[in-house]
Amino acid sequence: MRLVTFGCSITYGQSLPDTNWKKYGSITPPSKFAWPSQLADILQVKVLNKAVPGAGNYLIAHQITNFKPKQNDIIIVMWSYKDRYNVITEDGDIDYDAHIHSTIGPWTKDARTKAFYKYVYDEDDALIRSNHYINYAKLYLDTTNVKHFHTMAMNEKYTGVVNLNVNKIRKIDFGKDKSHPGPKSHLAIAEKIYDYIKEDI
Repeated sequence: MRLVTFGCSITYGQSLPDTNWKKYGSITPPSKFAWPSQLADILQVKVLNKAVPGAGNYLIAHQITNFKPKQNDIIIVMWSYKDRYNVITEDGDIDYDAHIHSTIGPWTKDARTKAFYKYVYDEDDALIRSNHYINYAKLYLDTTNVKHFHTMAMNEKYTGVVNLNVNKIRKIDFGKDKSHPGPKSHLAIAEKIYDYIKEDI
């Protein structure tokens, strides 16, 4: 049995003690303190953390539909914020060490991003798009016959996605950047997810 996870920087474990995320250049593997590794310890299984810092739901759905799970995998997706968008510049199995994409997010201030949020972005449209990406990924996972579970990093209105209130739990402590969750928060998230999935695995 193997735990496979998808998500954004929260799932990756950005700013935890053993990570070194750089906008350009080499990065470290996902943190051993992040909730996927902590949950894998609880389940006593191996973990494959496919999370990408800055990932939006389009990129996460793309990763999932390019992933070939093994028969006994347990897949957990922590869906990202609806206001993010990724431009994929090379197709394939994208993860933390081959993130061939660029990100449009509220924290970026380049001209393209400013134009996107001024002329293209709409809150309702973003929510609709995210729900399409999520449903598409879930339909794909259904065809693989592996167990899959879905939660979210933020309190959004995603169809069929369980809200575990991660947005609150993540504030127990903070990582090196004083923004992303710290090790105690990640352990609390892992325990919350375990309570969610334990009856079905």
